[in-house]
Amino acid sequence: RAALTEGAIADWQERAGVVEAALEAAWQEARTQAAITEWKQAKEKRRTQEVAARAEQAEESAAETRNAVADLRQRAAAAEAALEAFHAEARSREQAADELTAAERRRADELREAADREARRLREEGERAAEHSEALEARLAQRDVALSEAAA
Repeated sequence: RAALTEGAIADWQERAGVVEAALEAAWQEARTQAAITEWKQAKEKRRTQEVAARAEQAEESAAETRNAVADLRQRAAAAEAALEAFHAEARSREQAADELTAAERRRADELREAADREARRLREEGERAAEHSEALEARLAQRDVALSEAAA
C-alpha cells in the first residue's frame, strides 16, 4: 500500500511538473505576444507621427506654393498692364509722329521700336510667369494628392 501511495505521489508530482512546464511555456508565450503587440503599437504610433509630420510639411509647402502662384499672377497682371500702357503710348506717339517733321519722325520711330521691344519683353515675361504659375499649380495638385494618400 505504501508503494502504491508513493507511486501515486510520484505520478502526481510528474503531472504537476508537466502542468508547471506547460504553464511556464504559456506564460512565456503570453509575455512574447505582449512584447510583440507593444512593439507593433509603438511602430504604428511612430508611423502615424511621421505621416502627420509629413502632412504638416506638405500643407506648409502647399501654402507657400499657393502664395508663390498668387504672387506670379499679380506680377503677370502688372506686366500685362504695363504692356497695355506701352501699346497706348506707342499709338499716341504714332499719331503725334504724323504731325512731326522728318527728323522728329525718325525719333518717334526709334521710340516706337523701343516700346515694341519692351512690349515683347514684357509679353515674354508674362508668358514665362504664366507657365511658371501653371507648373506651380501642377506641383500643388501633386502635393495635395500625395497628402491625401499619406493621410489615408
